[in-house]
Amino acid sequence: MQCLSYLTRRRNQVNSMILAYNGKEFDRIFTEFAFTELHMDDFEPSAVKDFVKAMYSGDVELSNNKFRELHKMAFRFKVDWIVEQCDHYFSALCSKIDDFDTFYFVVGEAAYSNKTFKKTEYCNAVVSNLDPNSEKIRSYLERYLTDLTQLGTEYLDVLIEIEKDALRPVIPRNGCKFFKRVRTWSAKT
Repeated sequence: MQCLSYLTRRRNQVNSMILAYNGKEFDRIFTEFAFTELHMDDFEPSAVKDFVKAMYSGDVELSNNKFRELHKMAFRFKVDWIVEQCDHYFSALCSKIDDFDTFYFVVGEAAYSNKTFKKTEYCNAVVSNLDPNSEKIRSYLERYLTDLTQLGTEYLDVLIEIEKDALRPVIPRNGCKFFKRVRTWSAKT
């Protein structure tokens, strides 16, 4: 039995065999490095609790507010079945983008996934499910772009990819000095 330490510094006993069974990285941590304690300070305590619960039950409960943390842990510890569940959840959201909140969420997660995991599948899922010529999508893009200085280049890259085939692009193309300055500024921060 190994000990998993949460951010709250409270020790929670977790069976190392269950963790190792679910995730290749856990197996490596416990066998190769013989760790008896694992600090999970990089993650939200409630997400760690949900993550461990999922490995014990074999069922993960995903929602937009839990998604990033659970996906990040599953990816880091190579819990493939949770990564697959995250992929299915994300794909399902992409297939029914019918409001700005969903659009905002999937663009954000696609950008985060590209940057953090070097995973382009999420960006591809967003792009393949959107019509860049739809007035609704154009309005979402315009709303998303209200403050370019707050967006990192990873977000701009996803937005550009979304509307690369648009007949009337929202994002300025050739020769837009302001847009180039924002990309340069974003790349530096």
